[in-house]
Amino acid sequence: MYSQFIELNDLVRLVTSSPAPFLQYIEKDGKHIYFIYIPSFGREPMVYFIQLSEPIGKKFIIYNRFQDSISFSDNLQAAGQTISIPILKIAKTNIFDKFSF
Repeated sequence: MYSQFIELNDLVRLVTSSPAPFLQYIEKDGKHIYFIYIPSFGREPMVYFIQLSEPIGKKFIIYNRFQDSISFSDNLQAAGQTISIPILKIAKTNIFDKFSF
């Protein structure tokens, strides 16, 4: 099961509400895919993702909860109103094998 987001902001909002706030990244067939994989007990796991034409190019997405805005950084941010979301680069995965991009 999967859901593809249109806006990166929506995926970021979902990630910040998850127990493990990080995004995974893989380049597949020239597409830049950012995703979160949520296992489910007794049901099929869910993959939430967005496909971008260009990579983000930074190590963290910084989400400002009060302004509902995102920015990008190579450094962890420690301000009280922000959440730093690490982007984990994945070498291989079979999650997207049945997708056609």
